[in-house]
Amino acid sequence: MPIARLIESIRQKVDDPSYPEIAEWKASHPGGKAIGCFPVYIPAELIHAAGMLPVQIAGAMGNVKLDEADGYLQSSVCSVGRSTLELKIDGHFSGLDGMIFPSVCEISRGLSGVLKRYDPDFPVIYIHYPQNLKSAYAKDYLVNELNRLKSVLENLSGNKITDEALLDAFKLYNERSELLSELAQFQLDHPERLSASESYLLRLAGVVVPAERHNAIIEEALKLLKDSGDRHPVRLRMVLTGAFCERPPVEMLETIEAEGVAIIHDDILLGQRWWVEKLPLEGDLISILAENYLHNTVINPVVFQPESTPCNHTLDIVERTKADGVIIASAKSCHPAHHDSHCIVRICEEHGFPFVRLEFEEDQRVFESTRVLFEALLEARERLPIAGTDKGNNVVGST
Repeated sequence: MPIARLIESIRQKVDDPSYPEIAEWKASHPGGKAIGCFPVYIPAELIHAAGMLPVQIAGAMGNVKLDEADGYLQSSVCSVGRSTLELKIDGHFSGLDGMIFPSVCEISRGLSGVLKRYDPDFPVIYIHYPQNLKSAYAKDYLVNELNRLKSVLENLSGNKITDEALLDAFKLYNERSELLSELAQFQLDHPERLSASESYLLRLAGVVVPAERHNAIIEEALKLLKDSGDRHPVRLRMVLTGAFCERPPVEMLETIEAEGVAIIHDDILLGQRWWVEKLPLEGDLISILAENYLHNTVINPVVFQPESTPCNHTLDIVERTKADGVIIASAKSCHPAHHDSHCIVRICEEHGFPFVRLEFEEDQRVFESTRVLFEALLEARERLPIAGTDKGNNVVGST
């Protein structure tokens, strides 16, 4: 199967807001239950070890009309929050047996309460992550919180989460991390053969299929990519940051790529690539999860890590990848992303990196202004030096 055909088959699956893969999984796992996971990060290893299916919920990709949700939520709520509620109201979550929300922002916290009030019989679980990762009490606190989640999942599934099952889950998700890292490296090294929109769709497959099948899909894709030729023109290589939670429209990335701009690194679906290094397989496994959340989490806007910030992290990525500039793409009304976007702009200006600022919503379908922005950037690039020369002349910013 050519790589283009594989990617197109995935696009058709992720465009279906009814999550048909849940029904397929339940048919082959009688009595099995599925748990929705709101972004950015939920410990899927625990859900898998309980014999349940973790389902990454991150909105509806613009495939539902927000007819009812806006009556429950204020207009300042991000579209992933509003569309997640709409999916529940419209019955698209009928295959889910519960949902977990993390303490990442006020929208996640508020939406968990709205969902619980809307359907009191629908299990809603809220996990409280520590805010001060440097506290001497952070690890003990998180171990207790993970054990609480473990107990809730055991009661909900009717299965005991054994050390053996959790170890198998660690191995499975370590394998996925390794495959996704290899995919990201291929996107960086060969943007003419794998575009960011295609890489994004390959990762999106993990939203709708079990981890075992997702691993097989990524493995197949990597084999096909290694045998493929050049498929995309590359005039400019850029890093995209800010889309770590809400899923941007695939069409937005395709519009950028149509101008010859390759996105060689991005933070889309960051929860799939949460660990910097693979999880250790020896020791107390709950303690390992807690320890790695504190010390092995990728730099991101929703976990405060004093030793580094998303702004400095973006600078490191641009320098490491030798990118030609930065795309600061923030979901509308995403407060963590907008908070960090200002200092990323400052970093770009201080170091002379060309940058473009975008704001998106998941149901956005027209990207003419995006096309014009990148046309202007490319025209400016032909007139001005890029990266590393006269700092006063090489910044091209759009806001």
